[in-house]
Amino acid sequence: MMVYNSGSGVKLFQKTIFFLSMLIAVYGCYQYFSINSIYEFWYYGPLKEKGYDLQIWNSFRDGRPRISSVFTSSLEFSFFIVSCFFIMLPYCWFGVKRKSAKSKVLYCFSFFITCSFLFFVVLISTVRSAQVCLFGGLIYAVLLINLKSRISIFILGLLIFVGLSSLTFLYIGLGYTEELSAEGRVVQWAFVLGNLTDSIFGRGFSSIGPSQEIWFDSFWLNLIYSLGIIPVLFFFLMFYVFYKVVDVYVSSIDYSCFSFTALGFSSTILLPILLYASLFQAFYNSTVFYILCITCSVVIYGKNKIEN
Repeated sequence: MMVYNSGSGVKLFQKTIFFLSMLIAVYGCYQYFSINSIYEFWYYGPLKEKGYDLQIWNSFRDGRPRISSVFTSSLEFSFFIVSCFFIMLPYCWFGVKRKSAKSKVLYCFSFFITCSFLFFVVLISTVRSAQVCLFGGLIYAVLLINLKSRISIFILGLLIFVGLSSLTFLYIGLGYTEELSAEGRVVQWAFVLGNLTDSIFGRGFSSIGPSQEIWFDSFWLNLIYSLGIIPVLFFFLMFYVFYKVVDVYVSSIDYSCFSFTALGFSSTILLPILLYASLFQAFYNSTVFYILCITCSVVIYGKNKIEN
């Protein structure tokens, strides 16, 4: 429906994201300042009844609650807010240019308060990879504003992805962190790539799952372990999608529909940083993945709708 109605539905989608993100972020803040025990999280009772083994370190870090808001994990919550932040940021940026001189002050103030609040919520979420994506995406956004060349935007996005990935592996591999969950990422990558030579086409979907003994903290590791070298093709397909998004964004800069241009800007930022995050997070059945699919689909296939 979003793709079909992309000519008029983009602005509605962006406003809906704004409304939902603020509600979810406010509830997350409430959890952060009010919860003192794992039993106080709304999901504890229902998940415990279903037989899930809930550990305190998944809900608390350094004595502070790992806020999840309406979600059941801090990971899902923080990356949802990051996605909403980068959908709202260009919408406000491109929208302010269309405002009259009198309304610009109020609009800019509202824009600043909203983005600052979402920024603060990500900082207190305790999810390091989401925080890295937030700062990396902001750097990319600042540089992106002044770029109009497709190839320069595309190459810069690749550099953001490669740079963040390399620095993360180096940071963990060289022992700058003593956290077991972070160190485990390197061990998982070594294990999967080492087993790839024994089963070049993977071990099948039945060999892995969130409720089974084997489940890695990486979207790509789960695919590689299941399908072997086949996900490599999908990996490069993502870069092709990224280039298509960049192409549509650049060609839409002069469109009268500023909301569509803003969504192209959002997708251009989200693709490389979420591709980076998927190296270290599973993103199983994730709302963030659905949002990314929606934005990229509307940008790529909605161009003709806008032009017509």
